[in-house]
Amino acid sequence: SSVAPERSTASREGQPVKRLVIDADDLGMSRSINAGIARGISTGLVREVSLCVNGAAVDHGIATVAGCDVGVGLHFTLTQGVALAGPLRGLTHRDGRFLPLTAVLAACVSGRVLERDVERELAAQLAGVRARGFEPSHLNGHHHVHIFPVVRDVVIRFAAQERIRHVRVPIGSERPRLLPRSVVLAVLARAFEKRGRDRLPPAPRVVGLEPADRELLDRALEGLHSDAEWIVHPREPDPQARVPSRFAIDHGQLDLELLLDPELPR
Repeated sequence: SSVAPERSTASREGQPVKRLVIDADDLGMSRSINAGIARGISTGLVREVSLCVNGAAVDHGIATVAGCDVGVGLHFTLTQGVALAGPLRGLTHRDGRFLPLTAVLAACVSGRVLERDVERELAAQLAGVRARGFEPSHLNGHHHVHIFPVVRDVVIRFAAQERIRHVRVPIGSERPRLLPRSVVLAVLARAFEKRGRDRLPPAPRVVGLEPADRELLDRALEGLHSDAEWIVHPREPDPQARVPSRFAIDHGQLDLELLLDPELPR
């Protein structure tokens, strides 16, 4: 179930087979997310999950995937919850709570974040995955923090050192939309890919960087010429769940609807 590409796979006709691995992010963040991921796993399509070890519902999330045939990776978090390593300069408040996404990105770009602090937190979160009985099958970042300046060098070094088979490079299979968020993500992802080229295994292209309906998903899959990873964030409806934005609710519920579409396997 690993997201690492298998270039040797071939079809009966001798043509390369394109593999699509579906990876559900945010396991452990809330019970509604855990429930959505469980339903995705039940379809047989979700084969990888990314665990937030500092999530508010991490123990519930672990119970959710117990006994399931899925790979479990680290969803490295620097923008939500509390740091496991304590307060970190440029990343957290004094009490250890992480700063918002924009503040963390600004601190990384301006050089106010120290590599040693990122190392401490990454080591603590990796240890948290292993302490729960999982050897991480992959590593990626919540809000793509693993490709931020300063953070990316630590992640590349740790992933190579720990022999983690797959680190997500969030470059989509289609041309990114000309929106500020998409442009920034594309620039950071290309820089990450370049820096990790000699130290990390090649990563498949990504589907799901933007919310997709069935038509957009079909078009993205038809345009693939190699292996791919589809990122999903399934979430069960929960009016009491505290989520960052309406966008997150729509995205999560839309992803769940797509996963439950009986035509999706075909």
